[in-house]
Amino acid sequence: MKSTLDEFFPGHNGVDFERARYAELARQGDRTRAARRALFEAHRARVLRQIGELEEDLEVLNYKIDMYQRTEGCG
Repeated sequence: MKSTLDEFFPGHNGVDFERARYAELARQGDRTRAARRALFEAHRARVLRQIGELEEDLEVLNYKIDMYQRTEGCG
C-alpha cells in the first residue's frame, strides 16, 4: 500500500528532501498549508521542466528516425 507521501509526490525522483519537509510541515497543522502548497508548486515546476526536456529529446529522435527512413534502400 502506498504511503500518504507517495500519493502526494508521485514519481518522486530526487524529492526526498521535499518529502521530509512536507511531513514536517504537515505535522504542524493547517498553519503550514501555504508552505505545503509551495512545495507542490515547486515540484510541478520541476516536472514541467522535465517534460520539456523529454519533448526536446523526442523531437531529435523523431528527426533521426525520419532521416533513416528517408535514406533506407537508397544506398
